[in-house]
Amino acid sequence: MIGTVGAVGSSSQVDGRRSLPDDDVVLAAVVDDLLAHGPLDWSMREAGRRIGVSARMLVHRFGSKDQLVAAAFEEIHRRHVAAWLDAKAVSTDADLGHLVADDHLPVIRFVAQLGAIASRDGGAAAELWTATTDDWVDRLVDRLADPAEVDSETARRAARTWIAAVRGIQAEVAISGDVEFGMWAIETLRHSLLAGLATLES
Repeated sequence: MIGTVGAVGSSSQVDGRRSLPDDDVVLAAVVDDLLAHGPLDWSMREAGRRIGVSARMLVHRFGSKDQLVAAAFEEIHRRHVAAWLDAKAVSTDADLGHLVADDHLPVIRFVAQLGAIASRDGGAAAELWTATTDDWVDRLVDRLADPAEVDSETARRAARTWIAAVRGIQAEVAISGDVEFGMWAIETLRHSLLAGLATLES
């Protein structure tokens, strides 16, 4: 289940030497910890205590806090977020309820907090936010509209509009808990966006 934090387990002995957990195991535990506690004011020391490793080991394995959060976000993006913004869902009648589902609220909160950090501090968080947005735009742009009818810049703006609006709706649901509203808003957004593109194509 998303957001369930567990320790990575104690070290084992291999040929009489201490064997540390693999990077993938540690990163998975860090992802769970970040989803449970959010990146705002997140501490490597406290996270290490919760998951059963030292902050020194986290630094040795992943570098700075920014680098570790970036690695964790890339894993969150790979696991969950990219599927939310699948371009096929925008242009079909597919159910979009997963975009605001209760079991994805930890990821929604994480993304919202990352945006707050990017807005407040800029730097690595802003770079990560921008790079991720660009990746999502690339995923969406080819399926939002017929490139023979709508120029590529318009399609990219439409994709970015979808992403920004979905983020806003998700943030509202995360705060209010009103999933029914979120589902209505997502459906309304999809129809409005597609209607707007159809007008541009005609």
